[in-house]
Amino acid sequence: MTASTQLDFEFLVPVKKELLTVDEVADFLRLESKTSVYALILTGDLEVFRKPNSERSHQRITRRSLLAYFLKCSTQPAGEYVNTLIQLARTLPPGDRRKLGMAILQS
Repeated sequence: MTASTQLDFEFLVPVKKELLTVDEVADFLRLESKTSVYALILTGDLEVFRKPNSERSHQRITRRSLLAYFLKCSTQPAGEYVNTLIQLARTLPPGDRRKLGMAILQS
């Protein structure tokens, strides 16, 4: 996401960095333990980034996946956040946008 891109749901994760620590995600989700964040990672609900060839095994969660998780858990009717999903899709790499477009066309 470029600095000029402003999404209408930025307030959900009020930090500018794209990679978040497990502790930060636990705070945003108001979880009492990091174990719950790791469970969300294992189920595929949160996207993880690990620096290649790093001696440290720290995991970072992408800001994009945290925003997507908030949308998934939203109690709003699906039609009310279509524009938000479109904005979120614009933050994906081009190859992933094509896959998403194909999946939508096939549904």
